[in-house]
Amino acid sequence: WYEVAKKEPDEPRPVTPVLFSTLESLLADIMDNYPKAHIFSEEAKDERVAQGLEKVIGNILKKRNYRSTYREKVRQALKKGVSVQEVFWDVALSGGIGDINIRSWDIKSFLFDPTCENIQEGRAIFKFGFYHKNWFDKNFPGAFLKMKEDGYTKEGYSDMPRNHNDEYMVMEYWYKTYDDEEKDIVHMAKLAGGILLERSEKTNPEGMYNHGMYPFIVEPLYKMEGLPIGFGMIDVFKNLQQYADKLDQIILKNTLMSGKLKMLINKNADVDEEAMLDWSKEVVTAGRIDDGAVRWFQAAPLNPYVLAHMNGKLDAIKEESGQSQCVRGETNKGVTAASAILALQNAGSKRSRMIIDQMYDGFTSLIRMIVDLIKENYTESRI
Repeated sequence: WYEVAKKEPDEPRPVTPVLFSTLESLLADIMDNYPKAHIFSEEAKDERVAQGLEKVIGNILKKRNYRSTYREKVRQALKKGVSVQEVFWDVALSGGIGDINIRSWDIKSFLFDPTCENIQEGRAIFKFGFYHKNWFDKNFPGAFLKMKEDGYTKEGYSDMPRNHNDEYMVMEYWYKTYDDEEKDIVHMAKLAGGILLERSEKTNPEGMYNHGMYPFIVEPLYKMEGLPIGFGMIDVFKNLQQYADKLDQIILKNTLMSGKLKMLINKNADVDEEAMLDWSKEVVTAGRIDDGAVRWFQAAPLNPYVLAHMNGKLDAIKEESGQSQCVRGETNKGVTAASAILALQNAGSKRSRMIIDQMYDGFTSLIRMIVDLIKENYTESRI
Protein backbone atom coordinates (compact mmCIF):
# COMPACT_ATOMS: atom_id res chain seq x y z
CA TRP A 1 0.00 0.00 0.00
CA TYR A 2 2.99 2.35 0.42
CA GLU A 3 3.16 2.78 -3.36
CA VAL A 4 -0.60 3.27 -3.87
CA ALA A 5 -2.08 6.74 -3.53
CA LYS A 6 -5.24 7.05 -1.45
CA LYS A 7 -8.39 7.85 -3.39
CA GLU A 8 -10.36 8.59 -0.22
CA PRO A 9 -9.07 9.78 3.19
CA ASP A 10 -10.67 6.89 5.12
CA GLU A 11 -10.07 4.25 2.47
CA PRO A 12 -9.44 0.81 4.04
CA ARG A 13 -6.02 -0.68 3.41
CA PRO A 14 -6.20 -4.26 4.69
CA VAL A 15 -3.17 -6.55 4.89
CA THR A 16 -3.92 -10.24 5.15
CA PRO A 17 -1.07 -11.75 7.20
CA VAL A 18 -0.95 -15.02 5.25
CA LEU A 19 2.51 -14.29 3.78
CA PHE A 20 3.84 -13.34 7.20
CA SER A 21 2.39 -16.54 8.68
CA THR A 22 3.92 -18.55 5.84
CA LEU A 23 7.40 -17.13 6.51
CA GLU A 24 7.12 -17.72 10.25
CA SER A 25 5.88 -21.27 9.69
CA LEU A 26 8.79 -22.02 7.37
CA LEU A 27 11.15 -20.48 9.93
CA ALA A 28 9.72 -22.77 12.61
CA ASP A 29 10.25 -25.82 10.36
CA ILE A 30 13.86 -24.86 9.76
CA MET A 31 14.57 -24.13 13.43
CA ASP A 32 13.09 -27.52 14.33
CA ASN A 33 16.02 -28.91 12.31
CA TYR A 34 18.70 -26.67 13.83
CA PRO A 35 22.07 -28.21 12.87
CA LYS A 36 24.86 -29.50 15.06
CA ALA A 37 28.48 -29.90 14.01
CA HIS A 38 29.86 -33.45 13.90
CA ILE A 39 33.58 -33.93 13.29
CA PHE A 40 34.73 -37.30 11.97
CA SER A 41 38.28 -38.60 11.86
CA GLU A 42 39.84 -39.82 8.63
CA GLU A 43 41.88 -42.43 10.53
CA ALA A 44 41.22 -44.33 13.74
CA LYS A 45 44.16 -42.71 15.51
CA ASP A 46 42.55 -39.28 15.03
CA GLU A 47 39.28 -40.19 16.74
CA ARG A 48 40.19 -38.49 20.02
CA VAL A 49 41.24 -35.28 18.21
CA ALA A 50 37.97 -35.25 16.22
CA GLN A 51 35.91 -35.63 19.39
CA GLY A 52 37.84 -32.85 21.10
CA LEU A 53 37.42 -30.51 18.14
CA GLU A 54 33.68 -31.24 18.02
CA LYS A 55 33.38 -30.20 21.69
CA VAL A 56 35.41 -27.03 21.12
CA ILE A 57 33.20 -26.00 18.17
CA GLY A 58 30.04 -26.74 20.15
CA ASN A 59 31.35 -24.60 23.00
CA ILE A 60 32.13 -21.69 20.65
CA LEU A 61 28.64 -21.78 19.11
CA LYS A 62 27.03 -21.99 22.55
CA LYS A 63 29.04 -19.05 23.93
CA ARG A 64 28.15 -16.95 20.88
CA ASN A 65 24.45 -17.88 21.24
CA TYR A 66 24.60 -18.96 17.61
CA ARG A 67 21.05 -20.31 17.62
CA SER A 68 19.81 -16.72 17.72
CA THR A 69 22.18 -15.72 14.88
CA TYR A 70 21.06 -18.74 12.87
CA ARG A 71 17.41 -17.75 13.34
CA GLU A 72 18.13 -14.22 12.14
CA LYS A 73 20.09 -15.57 9.17
CA VAL A 74 17.19 -17.81 8.13
CA ARG A 75 14.65 -15.01 8.50
CA GLN A 76 16.80 -12.71 6.35
CA ALA A 77 17.06 -15.40 3.65
CA LEU A 78 13.31 -16.03 3.62
CA LYS A 79 12.49 -12.32 3.42
CA LYS A 80 15.28 -10.91 1.24
CA GLY A 81 16.43 -13.98 -0.65
CA VAL A 82 19.94 -14.04 0.80
CA SER A 83 21.69 -14.06 4.15
CA VAL A 84 25.14 -12.79 5.08
CA GLN A 85 27.19 -14.02 8.03
CA GLU A 86 30.56 -12.71 9.16
CA VAL A 87 32.93 -15.14 10.91
CA PHE A 88 35.75 -13.15 12.47
CA TRP A 89 38.29 -12.97 15.28
CA ASP A 90 36.97 -10.58 17.92
CA VAL A 91 39.81 -9.23 20.08
CA ALA A 92 37.34 -7.93 22.70
CA LEU A 93 36.04 -11.38 23.67
CA SER A 94 37.25 -13.70 26.45
CA GLY A 95 38.56 -10.96 28.65
CA GLY A 96 40.65 -9.34 25.93
CA ILE A 97 42.50 -12.43 24.65
CA GLY A 98 40.07 -12.69 21.73
CA ASP A 99 37.79 -15.41 20.41
CA ILE A 100 35.80 -16.42 17.35
CA ASN A 101 32.62 -14.43 16.79
CA ILE A 102 29.74 -14.79 14.32
CA ARG A 103 27.18 -12.20 13.35
CA SER A 104 24.45 -11.79 10.78
CA TRP A 105 24.75 -8.78 8.44
CA ASP A 106 22.06 -7.05 6.41
CA ILE A 107 22.51 -7.55 2.65
CA LYS A 108 21.49 -3.90 2.17
CA SER A 109 24.78 -2.91 3.81
CA PHE A 110 26.92 -5.38 1.89
CA LEU A 111 28.34 -4.92 -1.63
CA PHE A 112 29.98 -7.67 -3.66
CA ASP A 113 31.68 -8.09 -7.02
CA PRO A 114 28.79 -8.49 -9.51
CA THR A 115 30.99 -10.33 -12.02
CA CYS A 116 31.51 -13.37 -9.76
CA GLU A 117 29.06 -16.02 -8.63
CA ASN A 118 31.22 -16.87 -5.63
CA ILE A 119 32.15 -13.94 -3.38
CA GLN A 120 35.51 -15.58 -2.64
CA GLU A 121 36.45 -15.08 -6.30
CA GLY A 122 35.45 -11.41 -6.28
CA ARG A 123 37.83 -8.49 -6.55
CA ALA A 124 36.55 -6.82 -3.39
CA ILE A 125 33.77 -6.64 -0.81
CA PHE A 126 32.39 -3.55 0.88
CA LYS A 127 30.60 -3.68 4.23
CA PHE A 128 28.85 -0.68 5.76
CA GLY A 129 27.76 0.20 9.28
CA PHE A 130 26.82 3.30 11.27
CA TYR A 131 28.50 4.20 14.55
CA HIS A 132 28.16 7.01 17.07
CA LYS A 133 30.90 9.41 18.16
CA ASN A 134 31.50 7.36 21.32
CA TRP A 135 32.44 4.34 19.22
CA PHE A 136 35.06 6.36 17.32
CA ASP A 137 36.47 7.83 20.53
CA LYS A 138 36.85 4.34 22.01
CA ASN A 139 38.32 2.57 18.98
CA PHE A 140 40.09 5.41 17.10
CA PRO A 141 40.93 8.22 19.56
CA GLY A 142 41.18 11.63 17.92
CA ALA A 143 39.86 10.43 14.55
CA PHE A 144 36.39 11.93 15.01
CA LEU A 145 37.78 15.48 15.12
CA LYS A 146 39.30 15.00 11.64
CA MET A 147 36.20 13.49 10.05
CA LYS A 148 34.03 15.45 7.63
CA GLU A 149 30.33 15.33 6.77
CA ASP A 150 29.72 12.66 4.14
CA GLY A 151 25.94 12.91 3.68
CA TYR A 152 25.31 9.20 4.24
CA THR A 153 22.45 8.14 6.53
CA LYS A 154 20.81 4.81 7.29
CA GLU A 155 18.05 5.78 4.84
CA GLY A 156 20.53 6.60 2.06
CA TYR A 157 22.51 9.57 0.79
CA SER A 158 21.28 13.03 1.71
CA ASP A 159 22.77 16.44 0.97
CA MET A 160 20.91 17.94 3.94
CA PRO A 161 23.17 19.15 6.80
CA ARG A 162 23.23 16.88 9.87
CA ASN A 163 24.13 17.27 13.49
CA HIS A 164 27.88 16.67 13.80
CA ASN A 165 27.24 14.33 16.72
CA ASP A 166 25.08 11.97 14.67
CA GLU A 167 26.18 8.54 13.58
CA TYR A 168 28.75 8.27 10.81
CA MET A 169 28.98 5.59 8.18
CA VAL A 170 32.01 3.31 8.44
CA MET A 171 33.03 1.44 5.29
CA GLU A 172 35.10 -1.73 5.46
CA TYR A 173 36.89 -2.42 2.18
CA TRP A 174 37.98 -6.06 1.90
CA TYR A 175 40.35 -7.00 -0.91
CA LYS A 176 42.94 -9.62 -1.84
CA THR A 177 46.59 -9.53 -2.78
CA TYR A 178 48.91 -12.44 -3.65
CA ASP A 179 52.27 -13.57 -2.36
CA ASP A 180 55.15 -15.07 -4.37
CA GLU A 181 53.43 -18.47 -4.37
CA GLU A 182 50.17 -16.95 -5.64
CA LYS A 183 48.53 -17.59 -2.29
CA ASP A 184 45.52 -15.37 -1.49
CA ILE A 185 46.13 -12.75 1.18
CA VAL A 186 43.02 -10.96 2.40
CA HIS A 187 43.30 -7.37 3.65
CA MET A 188 40.90 -4.80 5.04
CA ALA A 189 40.84 -1.01 5.11
CA LYS A 190 38.39 0.91 7.28
CA LEU A 191 37.23 4.40 6.27
CA ALA A 192 34.82 6.99 7.68
CA GLY A 193 34.21 10.71 7.22
CA GLY A 194 36.79 10.97 4.46
CA ILE A 195 39.71 9.58 6.45
CA LEU A 196 41.48 6.21 6.67
CA LEU A 197 40.95 4.71 10.12
CA GLU A 198 42.71 1.38 9.70
CA ARG A 199 44.67 -0.55 7.08
CA SER A 200 45.74 -4.15 7.59
CA GLU A 201 48.51 -4.00 4.96
CA LYS A 202 50.33 -1.65 7.35
CA THR A 203 49.51 -3.37 10.65
CA ASN A 204 49.40 -6.98 9.44
CA PRO A 205 51.17 -7.41 6.07
CA GLU A 206 50.65 -11.20 6.15
CA GLY A 207 46.91 -10.73 5.89
CA MET A 208 43.92 -10.62 8.20
CA TYR A 209 43.45 -14.41 8.23
CA ASN A 210 45.66 -17.34 7.29
CA HIS A 211 42.84 -19.03 5.38
CA GLY A 212 43.03 -16.26 2.75
CA MET A 213 39.24 -15.94 2.42
CA TYR A 214 36.84 -13.08 2.87
CA PRO A 215 35.33 -13.72 6.34
CA PHE A 216 31.79 -13.80 4.98
CA ILE A 217 29.33 -16.54 4.10
CA VAL A 218 26.64 -15.50 1.61
CA GLU A 219 23.74 -17.92 1.23
CA PRO A 220 21.02 -17.32 -1.40
CA LEU A 221 17.60 -18.90 -0.91
CA TYR A 222 16.68 -19.27 -4.60
CA LYS A 223 19.90 -18.54 -6.43
CA MET A 224 20.06 -16.05 -9.30
CA GLU A 225 22.27 -17.28 -12.08
CA GLY A 226 25.68 -15.62 -12.21
CA LEU A 227 25.22 -13.82 -8.87
CA PRO A 228 25.91 -14.81 -5.27
CA ILE A 229 22.48 -13.54 -4.18
CA GLY A 230 18.97 -14.86 -4.81
CA PHE A 231 15.29 -14.11 -4.36
CA GLY A 232 13.13 -14.93 -1.36
CA MET A 233 9.61 -15.96 -0.45
CA ILE A 234 8.33 -12.38 -0.61
CA ASP A 235 9.61 -12.07 -4.19
CA VAL A 236 7.76 -15.27 -5.12
CA PHE A 237 4.45 -14.58 -3.40
CA LYS A 238 4.17 -10.79 -3.08
CA ASN A 239 1.95 -10.44 -6.17
CA LEU A 240 -0.47 -13.04 -4.84
CA GLN A 241 -0.55 -11.20 -1.50
CA GLN A 242 -1.09 -7.84 -3.23
CA TYR A 243 -3.99 -9.14 -5.32
CA ALA A 244 -5.55 -10.74 -2.24
CA ASP A 245 -5.24 -7.45 -0.32
CA LYS A 246 -6.78 -5.49 -3.20
CA LEU A 247 -9.68 -7.92 -3.37
CA ASP A 248 -10.05 -7.63 0.40
CA GLN A 249 -10.16 -3.85 0.04
CA ILE A 250 -12.94 -4.13 -2.56
CA ILE A 251 -14.92 -6.41 -0.24
CA LEU A 252 -14.44 -4.07 2.75
CA LYS A 253 -15.44 -0.98 0.77
CA ASN A 254 -18.53 -2.78 -0.52
CA THR A 255 -19.40 -3.85 3.04
CA LEU A 256 -19.11 -0.26 4.27
CA MET A 257 -21.22 1.01 1.38
CA SER A 258 -23.82 -1.71 1.85
CA GLY A 259 -24.17 -0.73 5.50
CA LYS A 260 -25.21 2.80 4.55
CA LEU A 261 -28.57 3.81 3.10
CA LYS A 262 -28.97 6.70 0.69
CA MET A 263 -32.19 8.59 0.21
CA LEU A 264 -33.30 9.62 -3.28
CA ILE A 265 -35.72 12.57 -3.12
CA ASN A 266 -37.62 13.89 -6.11
CA LYS A 267 -37.03 17.64 -6.53
CA ASN A 268 -40.72 18.19 -7.15
CA ALA A 269 -41.75 16.39 -3.96
CA ASP A 270 -40.96 19.45 -1.82
CA VAL A 271 -39.70 17.31 1.11
CA ASP A 272 -37.88 18.74 4.16
CA GLU A 273 -34.54 16.88 3.78
CA GLU A 274 -33.23 17.80 7.24
CA ALA A 275 -36.41 16.51 8.86
CA MET A 276 -36.09 13.25 6.90
CA LEU A 277 -32.56 12.74 8.22
CA ASP A 278 -33.57 13.51 11.81
CA TRP A 279 -35.06 10.27 13.15
CA SER A 280 -36.18 12.01 16.36
CA LYS A 281 -38.89 13.88 14.45
CA GLU A 282 -42.15 12.00 14.23
CA VAL A 283 -43.76 14.27 11.62
CA VAL A 284 -42.24 15.30 8.26
CA THR A 285 -44.14 17.55 5.88
CA ALA A 286 -43.90 17.24 2.09
CA GLY A 287 -45.64 18.66 -0.95
CA ARG A 288 -46.10 15.21 -2.44
CA ILE A 289 -46.12 11.85 -0.68
CA ASP A 290 -45.93 8.74 -2.87
CA ASP A 291 -43.45 6.09 -4.00
CA GLY A 292 -41.99 8.46 -6.57
CA ALA A 293 -41.22 11.19 -4.03
CA VAL A 294 -38.74 9.36 -1.78
CA ARG A 295 -36.86 6.17 -2.44
CA TRP A 296 -34.19 4.37 -0.39
CA PHE A 297 -31.03 3.34 -2.20
CA GLN A 298 -28.52 0.70 -1.03
CA ALA A 299 -25.32 -0.54 -2.73
CA ALA A 300 -25.68 -4.00 -4.21
CA PRO A 301 -23.56 -6.73 -2.57
CA LEU A 302 -20.63 -8.15 -4.51
CA ASN A 303 -20.83 -11.38 -6.38
CA PRO A 304 -19.72 -14.28 -4.11
CA TYR A 305 -17.14 -15.06 -6.78
CA VAL A 306 -15.03 -12.09 -5.54
CA LEU A 307 -14.73 -13.55 -2.04
CA ALA A 308 -13.99 -17.01 -3.44
CA HIS A 309 -11.31 -15.51 -5.69
CA MET A 310 -9.60 -13.78 -2.76
CA ASN A 311 -9.63 -16.97 -0.70
CA GLY A 312 -8.18 -18.78 -3.72
CA LYS A 313 -5.23 -16.35 -3.82
CA LEU A 314 -4.55 -16.90 -0.11
CA ASP A 315 -4.79 -20.67 -0.47
CA ALA A 316 -2.36 -20.51 -3.41
CA ILE A 317 0.28 -18.91 -1.16
CA LYS A 318 -0.18 -21.67 1.43
CA GLU A 319 -0.15 -24.51 -1.09
CA GLU A 320 2.75 -23.27 -3.22
CA SER A 321 4.89 -22.44 -0.20
CA GLY A 322 4.38 -25.91 1.25
CA GLN A 323 2.58 -24.51 4.32
CA SER A 324 -0.90 -25.87 3.68
CA GLN A 325 -3.23 -27.20 6.38
CA CYS A 326 -2.02 -30.74 5.72
CA VAL A 327 1.58 -29.79 6.41
CA ARG A 328 0.57 -28.13 9.67
CA GLY A 329 -1.50 -31.18 10.66
CA GLU A 330 -4.77 -29.23 10.43
CA THR A 331 -6.39 -31.35 7.76
CA ASN A 332 -10.18 -31.18 7.59
CA LYS A 333 -10.58 -33.66 4.76
CA GLY A 334 -11.73 -36.58 6.88
CA VAL A 335 -8.21 -37.82 7.61
CA THR A 336 -7.99 -38.80 11.26
CA ALA A 337 -5.34 -41.54 11.46
CA ALA A 338 -2.03 -40.24 12.83
CA SER A 339 -0.02 -42.16 10.22
CA ALA A 340 -2.10 -40.70 7.39
CA ILE A 341 -1.71 -37.15 8.69
CA LEU A 342 2.06 -37.70 9.01
CA ALA A 343 2.18 -38.96 5.42
CA LEU A 344 0.38 -35.84 4.20
CA GLN A 345 2.75 -33.62 6.19
CA ASN A 346 5.82 -35.31 4.71
CA ALA A 347 4.42 -35.07 1.18
CA GLY A 348 3.73 -31.36 1.51
CA SER A 349 6.96 -30.29 3.24
CA LYS A 350 9.30 -30.67 0.26
CA ARG A 351 9.99 -26.94 0.08
CA SER A 352 10.94 -26.85 3.76
CA ARG A 353 13.24 -29.84 3.35
CA MET A 354 14.95 -28.24 0.36
CA ILE A 355 15.59 -25.02 2.28
CA ILE A 356 16.82 -26.96 5.33
CA ASP A 357 19.25 -28.87 3.10
CA GLN A 358 20.61 -25.59 1.72
CA MET A 359 21.00 -24.19 5.23
CA TYR A 360 23.06 -27.25 6.17
CA ASP A 361 25.43 -26.48 3.28
CA GLY A 362 25.92 -22.97 4.64
CA PHE A 363 26.44 -24.37 8.15
CA THR A 364 29.17 -26.65 6.77
CA SER A 365 30.96 -23.61 5.31
CA LEU A 366 30.64 -21.86 8.67
CA ILE A 367 32.21 -24.80 10.54
CA ARG A 368 35.11 -25.00 8.07
CA MET A 369 35.83 -21.31 8.61
CA ILE A 370 35.64 -21.74 12.40
CA VAL A 371 38.12 -24.65 12.21
CA ASP A 372 40.52 -22.46 10.21
CA LEU A 373 40.34 -19.75 12.89
CA ILE A 374 40.89 -22.35 15.62
CA LYS A 375 44.02 -23.57 13.81
CA GLU A 376 45.28 -20.02 13.53
CA ASN A 377 44.52 -18.65 16.99
CA TYR A 378 43.96 -21.41 19.54
CA THR A 379 46.69 -23.07 21.57
CA GLU A 380 46.66 -26.54 23.13
CA SER A 381 46.36 -25.12 26.62
CA ARG A 382 43.38 -22.98 25.59
CA ILE A 383 41.57 -25.95 24.04
